[in-house]
Amino acid sequence: MNQSIMKFFPFERVRKGQEEFMKDVANVLAEGKHLIAHAPTGIGKTAAAVVPSLSHALAEGKTVFFLTPKHTHHVMVVETLKLIKEKSGEDFIVVDIVGKQWTCPYKAYDLDTEEFNYFCKKRKKAERCEFYNRIRKKKAEFREVVKKIREEILHSEEVAKICEDYGFCSYEASVEAGKKADFIICDYFHLFSEKVREALLSKLGKRLQGSIMIIDEAHNLPDRIRKLLSYSLSENTIKKAAKEARLFDFLSLAEDLEELIKVISTLGKGLKEEENLNEKKLKAKDLVELIEERLKLDYLSLCQELRELSELVLELPDRTRAYSRGVSRFLEKWISEDFGYVRSIKREKGRFYLQYRCLDPSIISEKTFAEVSSSILMSGTMLPLEMYRDVLGFERDRVLLKAYRSPFPKENKLWLIVPNVTTKYSKRSEVMYKK
Repeated sequence: MNQSIMKFFPFERVRKGQEEFMKDVANVLAEGKHLIAHAPTGIGKTAAAVVPSLSHALAEGKTVFFLTPKHTHHVMVVETLKLIKEKSGEDFIVVDIVGKQWTCPYKAYDLDTEEFNYFCKKRKKAERCEFYNRIRKKKAEFREVVKKIREEILHSEEVAKICEDYGFCSYEASVEAGKKADFIICDYFHLFSEKVREALLSKLGKRLQGSIMIIDEAHNLPDRIRKLLSYSLSENTIKKAAKEARLFDFLSLAEDLEELIKVISTLGKGLKEEENLNEKKLKAKDLVELIEERLKLDYLSLCQELRELSELVLELPDRTRAYSRGVSRFLEKWISEDFGYVRSIKREKGRFYLQYRCLDPSIISEKTFAEVSSSILMSGTMLPLEMYRDVLGFERDRVLLKAYRSPFPKENKLWLIVPNVTTKYSKRSEVMYKK
């Protein structure tokens, strides 16, 4: 293994299979390709991916983005990078970024990413966020905080505590520090949600082109992207939007929303609670035409009126969510893309839900992977490799598929067969759970 790379390796010895993984990572980085790796537990995936990636990035002036789905994994990467810095003696900047709502002092945890970003944007624009405003009032202290984040390798909770002491927004501090970062730890949605990615990269002053992406627990990525691109609308959300309409004397809109619930019930007629009988596919026009027929209102006009109401709702003190915006957002998504999506209505616990679901994650991932210099996708459950390559839309001649052997002896594996236990949905019960 190249000594210029090994000087970053933070442990005394390389594990079985780990050196092979590191060599493959180094090769795909040098060739501008991608690696999809099935790497069993115990092989030392994190260090094997981080060490050659960081070495390459520092030599070539690139940025590494390490994406991981859980906050606990952020800490693991941070600790590995601390060891690397101590061992190598190299000076590099690491910044750990989590979704801004998880460190926001306003505790708006019940909002989804898009709702929170809208709430945050509105609050900053109206100068109602004291933590953001304080940054402009205390510039010298803010620069000191940013300097500390750059000089030390801190995980997001440590940054949040420092910023809490100063009364600053920790997300803004992290992003400011990230402008000079060589290595950024973040979540899947930071780079696979188009709006979030555009906003984050713009604030960082960075681009995907020329960047290196490491994706941990990558078997989760297709489903996470599908969820990011999927939307649902419940009767309960519409009822709460109708209450908002009455609060602001949008009486006609409140009546329209009550009628919308009846429209959804009509679309769901015949559905039952039983599995395989509780959902049916719809076309975009099924909802649009029924709304315009029953409400005597243009579909887009309804969306616009809901948007106007939501603006007023979010101006209320300490109000973080506008249900009217949730309804308008769903209705607008309903009439957007057809390719890669399915529309349906589902009955569950006596209520109906409209769903606009993404089936094809490559809608986003194909363009993303085409832009980056290289990417490393790794997981202990990444088989079949060909499926992940095709589902995520990789160029076949630009990707290496590799399944690494477990570092543990085969004879250590314990096989247990329990014949009277099943996970089949129809067989689930308290008795089965106890088994």
